[in-house]
Amino acid sequence: MGDQKRITSWSDVDAHVLYAKRALSEEDAWPVLVNTSGALLTASASVSTNSSSGTLTATLGTLVPATANVATKVYAFSVTTTSATALVVAFMAGTTRLWQVQLMAPAGASAGANLANPTTSPLFSTTLTNTSLTLSCSSALLVHWSIAYIQE
Repeated sequence: MGDQKRITSWSDVDAHVLYAKRALSEEDAWPVLVNTSGALLTASASVSTNSSSGTLTATLGTLVPATANVATKVYAFSVTTTSATALVVAFMAGTTRLWQVQLMAPAGASAGANLANPTTSPLFSTTLTNTSLTLSCSSALLVHWSIAYIQE
């Protein structure tokens, strides 16, 4: 970020997402992403971060419903399972496969995948054509999921 001295106050909102105020405008606050050591990664007046999580026991589930003229940009995800059967889990936008992982847990244990990036570099994104972000599974087995995303 440019001039860090211009940040006059901040507040912890959700994990590593902070809201900061600039010295010139008390009512103007914007989201700021920081890494685990507290260093600023990005700041933008147009970024509004969201998160969602749940469980899926079907072969397809909607994570983020479609919104007209808005792209869903995922910058962090986690998927886990206790299934001892191989399972392909794919993030989808309509029929387009955006990202996939294959999971298979040892008997009596969990297996999963996690990945994150700053909001300026999403891992994957839907398009602006009113497309839902869905999770597709090769079998109807238990999958726990969580995502962090922005919509622009």
